Amino acid sequence: MNLEEFSTYIKKAKGSPNGSWWRGLCPSHNDKRPSLYFFESNRTGRIIVRCRTGCTEENILSALNLKKEDLNGDNRIHLQGHYGSG
Repeated sequence: MNLEEFSTYIKKAKGSPNGSWWRGLCPSHNDKRPSLYFFESNRTGRIIVRCRTGCTEENILSALNLKKEDLNGDNRIHLQGHYGSG
């Protein structure tokens, strides 16, 4: 899944002016203002998700019925077991 595909799962998803990151409503809690940020790792191509209120990646993905594997980049080699940001 790529960044644009992932954005279709997020309510009120909006990309940054340069398209390097997105934000939207976190599906893991009753979000009224966009607190979820997501972007693609330059190193692995994996989609990184961060909620400003502290929701875990596991809870966010569970609310979307997705798995960690779904965040792997389409066009880069995923480094198994490495989920660093950036």
